[in-house]
Amino acid sequence: MNINIKWNEKFGWYLDTQQLIRSFNNSDTEHLEITENLIEMQKAIIELIDERINIDIEAYESIEMWKCEDYFSLNNTLLKFEDFNNKVLTVEIDGELNPENEGTDLIDVIVHNDILNENIKGSIEVCYGYMYFDEEHRAADGMNEEVNFCLDEVIEAIQEVSQHLKHQIQQDKEIIRDTINKIGL
Repeated sequence: MNINIKWNEKFGWYLDTQQLIRSFNNSDTEHLEITENLIEMQKAIIELIDERINIDIEAYESIEMWKCEDYFSLNNTLLKFEDFNNKVLTVEIDGELNPENEGTDLIDVIVHNDILNENIKGSIEVCYGYMYFDEEHRAADGMNEEVNFCLDEVIEAIQEVSQHLKHQIQQDKEIIRDTINKIGL
């Protein structure tokens, strides 16, 4: 009696597998072959599922997710990044450069971070040098030009988003791995 139950259970799985393949073949352009070998049919199903859920990171292009300028320009968006939940991080540059002796210009670097719900502002200070001469045309007083970057919080915000996305990808991988294990693939 136990032998018949095991055989019936196996035969039931075989019929269920055949029915799944028939349903799949009716709704897809790829067709799986129905054979008498349950193990071969399971392998074909697993192979097809693996092909469809496997993401080759090297071949994956995320052009839609992020845009980064390869040059620095004023009053422009330097970086725009969209996460998997359509939330956006942007880094914008705002300001003017008006070079004049002893002058200083401040360029704002603004981070709008909807991914982690924070806005941050950094700056780049440009100080223009000067040189004064006395009546005898000798250098009397002067200052070198200088550029000061106050971008620590901006860099930190971008790194936090990067870590957040890495963590999110790791969690998604674990969910996929658990799902694959639960369904026995």
